[in-house]
Parts: sequence; C-alpha cells; structure tokens
Amino acid sequence: MKLKYKLTLAFLLVTMVPILLITGVSLWQGSQALRTEIGIEISTLARSKAEAIGLILQSRITEAQVLAETPEVQRAVSAANVAYEGRDEAAIKAEISGKDETWIREKKAGGSALAKRIFGAPLSQHLATYTRRDPSRYGEIFLTDRRGGAVAITKILSDYDQADEGWWGGCFAAGEGAIFVDDRGYDETVGALVVGVVVPVKSHDEVIGVLKINFKVRDVLNVVAVDENQRHTRIKLVREQGSVVIQAGGEDDHGLTEKEQEALADGTAGSATNSHGQEQSFMGYGPVKIDVSFRVPNPGERKGISGELWVPSRWWIFVEIPLEVAFASLTRSLWFTLGATVLALLCAFLLALAVARTVSRPIQRLQEGTEVIGGGDLDHRVGTYARDEIGQLSRAFDSMVEQIQAITASRDELDQLRLELERSNKDLEQFAYVSSHDLQEPLRTVTNFVQLLASRYEGQLDEKGDDYIRFIVDGATRMKQLINDLLAYSRVGSSSEPAVLVACQPVLDEVLDDLSAVIKESDAQVLWAPLPEVLATPMAVRQLLHNVVGNALKYRGEAPPEIHIAAVQEGGEWHISVRDNGIGLKPEYAEKIFVIFERLHTVGTYPGTGIGLAIC
Repeated sequence: MKLKYKLTLAFLLVTMVPILLITGVSLWQGSQALRTEIGIEISTLARSKAEAIGLILQSRITEAQVLAETPEVQRAVSAANVAYEGRDEAAIKAEISGKDETWIREKKAGGSALAKRIFGAPLSQHLATYTRRDPSRYGEIFLTDRRGGAVAITKILSDYDQADEGWWGGCFAAGEGAIFVDDRGYDETVGALVVGVVVPVKSHDEVIGVLKINFKVRDVLNVVAVDENQRHTRIKLVREQGSVVIQAGGEDDHGLTEKEQEALADGTAGSATNSHGQEQSFMGYGPVKIDVSFRVPNPGERKGISGELWVPSRWWIFVEIPLEVAFASLTRSLWFTLGATVLALLCAFLLALAVARTVSRPIQRLQEGTEVIGGGDLDHRVGTYARDEIGQLSRAFDSMVEQIQAITASRDELDQLRLELERSNKDLEQFAYVSSHDLQEPLRTVTNFVQLLASRYEGQLDEKGDDYIRFIVDGATRMKQLINDLLAYSRVGSSSEPAVLVACQPVLDEVLDDLSAVIKESDAQVLWAPLPEVLATPMAVRQLLHNVVGNALKYRGEAPPEIHIAAVQEGGEWHISVRDNGIGLKPEYAEKIFVIFERLHTVGTYPGTGIGLAIC
C-alpha cells in the first residue's frame, strides 16, 4: 500500500475512531443517565400517587371519626347500651339472636317491623341526610351498639346482629377499638371504588359502639386516571395478594407480570424494567401506607349476614412508561449523531487525501535521495526547503550525510590512533613489570650486604653507625615493598581469570584465619552477618576483604577493635559494609586514601605503603 493511502487511512483512524468512540460512550452514558433519571421520576410519581391515595383514605377515616364523636351518635349508642345493664350474658345473647332471626325472616317476608322502626329513628334520618346531600360520596351508613345490634341505618340491612361480621370484630378489637378499612372493589353501578371505613364509638376511652360508612372514593379514580398527555402511561392499583383493583391506560393484563409480583414480594417502593409480551417498559411502584382489608371466599359464610372472611392487605400503585416512549428523545439524538458522523467522515476523508499528498511528495523525494546516497554518491543532497517537520527531516538528513562524509574521511585516522593506544598501553604495562622486576635484584643485593654489615660489626660501631645501618635496612625493606606493590598495581585489570559466583563467607573465614594472630594480639571482636554470593574473581574478593579488615585492625584506637561486617541487598546488587570503632578519617580525605601511595600518617606511625585501597 502506498504511503499516501496509509496516511489517509491513519488520518481517518486518528480522527474518526475517537469521534466514534466518544459518540458511542456519550450515547451510552446518556442512555444510562436517562434510564436512571426516568427510574427516579417514575418511582417518585408512583410514590406520590400512593401518598395521594393514602391521604384520600385518611380523610375518609377522619370524617368517620368526627361523625362518631358527635353528640347525636354518642347519645343514641349510650341509650341502646342501657338495655344491657344488669342483665345476664346468656339472656343478652338470646335476645340479640332472637331479634336477628326475626329480622332476617320478616325481611324475606316483606319487611321487618324492627328494621323499619330503626330506619325511621331520628338518628337514622339524620345520617340519611349525608347520603341524600352527596350520593356520589356516601353509600350506606350504619351504627351498632357495643353488642353489635343495629342502632341507626340509612338502608335496611340484611340482619340485625353485626357482631358476627369480620369488619365489626376487627374494629371492636375485643373492646380496645381499632380503625378497620375494607376494600369492596370497583362498583360499576356507581362508577366508583367502594371502601368501608369502620371506626369505634368511644366514651371516656371505652368502646361503646361501632360506626361504619361505605364511601364511594372517586378521588382514587382521579389519581389513577391517565390524561391525554399520559396516553402511553399504564397505571394499576393492585392488592398485595396480586389481584388488580383498577387499571388505567394500556391493555388489561388480567393479572400481574413476574416483575410486578417480585415488587410486591420485596415490599419496598422502587423502579424496575417490566415487560408485557414484546413491549418493554419502565415501571415505578410504591405501597399505600394504610391497611385495607380484602374479603376472600369463606365456605361457611352467609353472604351479607355472617361469616364473611376479611384478610389484611395493602394497595400498591404501579406506573409504567414504554421504553420506546421514554427513549424517544435519545433515539432522535442518535439519528442526528449518526448523520453528523457520516458527514464528518466524508469531510475527514477528503481532508486526509489532501494532507497525505503534501506529506507523501517530500517523503518520496527523501526516499529517492537515500537510494542515490546509498549507491555511494555522498555529494548528493535532498534539498527540501519546506518549513514543516518533513523539511526539517530532509535538512537533518543532508546534515547527516555531511557528517558521514567527515566521519568516513577520518575513520582510518581513528583506527590508527586506536591501534597506537593499545600498543602504548601494552608497552606501559610491560615497562612497569620489567622495571619493578629489574629493581628487585640490586635492591636485594643492597639489603643482604647491609644485613651482613649489621651482623658483623654490631657493637663495634658507635650508636650513630648502628642507626645508619638500621636506616639503610628499613629503607631497603620499604623500597622492596613499594616495588612489590607497584608490580601488583600494574597487574590490576590485566587478569584473564573469568568472573564467577564467589561465596563470600568462606573467603571471609580464610581472611580471618590469616589475620588471627593480629586479632588475638589486639583482642579484637569481629562480628558478621551471612554474606552472599557475588559475581567476581576469588582472588579479588579475598584481596578486598583482607585489605579492608586488615585496615580496621591496623588503624585501631585505644579500645579493643570491634569490627562489624554486614550485607544488604539493594535492588539487584549487594552492598557489603565493614564498620569499626577505629580512629576513622575526616570526610575531606575520603577520596585521597584510594590514590596510589597516598597515606594520611607518617611512615613510622603505621606499617604499609598506601597502595592497598588503590588496588581494591
């Protein structure tokens, strides 16, 4: 593939891949953010509707409680309860049972005299004014005494005794008194939900009767209703047992989906993704915070008379919006982004072709120039005068060719200098060896004859003569040591012995054994940690440890020497340290002591020539 096509492709990749990546990530993040926002909004909407329904029910409960506290209700119930005072329990039950059977029998025959008398009582007529004044709000209203007998009614009931009804027992609560709300479902004849609110009638905190009002709560329908702006929304009011109370919007599911059942089982408000066949939707849900009992079939019940079974329940509100509706704005943004991306891709392609041409032409010239120069013509120059990086590259290339010319011209001269330097180093090394070796013989002769002179004429010369002979012997001995050290120094770096892994611990043991006499004489204490293996020559390690430990023993103070040898691994290297309590040295002499024959003390103070550390 030609360079200009490669550059075009590279330019497109560099420009469009980030754009596509950023666009994709932005759309994904946008969808996630939108999903989260919709989940919060729809969950909030469901909770607000649940709270609204709760307030509606609470307002009905409050209304019933206010009515139960009116003087008319209190007087009527108290008067009815007087009939039970001082009477035997069995007699009371028999009387109530008798009235109940008579009521039922006569009602079937055309009407009960007792029912008509209670229905025509002043309090019953007073309660009937509520239903007449607002029939869309109130259904039946009836009042019982503390034994369940009817005291006031706005409609002829099925029986007289209400104490055997589940709602009455739930409200009376064994004399404690409690609020009882029963769910009677949606009544199509009145077009409203019917809810029975049962409250205790109390006097001095004692339950003296029970008041029940069947409310037609159309307000709940308004909360659940879907208006024109929400035509895609589905709202359900369901019982926690799973049955649907009412539904607005969408097709009737005739039950709950799996997600809705999971939400009821979880028992907390929230949001989730729901599905109705092929349709996916966002769903928010929340409970109504008031218990509403629900009637379930009971095999032994006498409908409207006794044995009805009510189970505790709660209403839940479910609000749903189809995903395609929720993501409509995002879908529009996606199509707009795709169109803009295609347009940007076309513009980028045309721009890439133009840029590629401006780059490929100078590079082609540079390529041709390298072929000419590679053929041996070092006088050729590319000569591109563009001000961009390619122009700088071509000028740098021409400069490199000029440097190659200069380097090529002086290469033979450099090779000659290298050979001469190698020969000079070998000559110097040979000279140092020969010099030190040739000086050994005359020095040995001088030393031997001086020693003979000292042994033969010892005591025959005066004191100065003996001193002169001793000075000569000491000087000759020192000169011999200097020559040996010089010879050893000349051999440093010329050893052909290969580096191997050397165990330092055995070498240290040998060094301490060599220095055992000095250690014992100075009463020195040598302590060491386990030493590692290092890559070196055994002789070099031995020489190093011998010189360093020997110096610690030599340059000691008045106290017995204490020498500590340790090893610490630092990265891939080992740091071996030798620490002692000797005389030490000043920081400014730290470099000087490694120079050949350099000493910090006079010759007679400490033995040695000052070459040990230089060799190390």
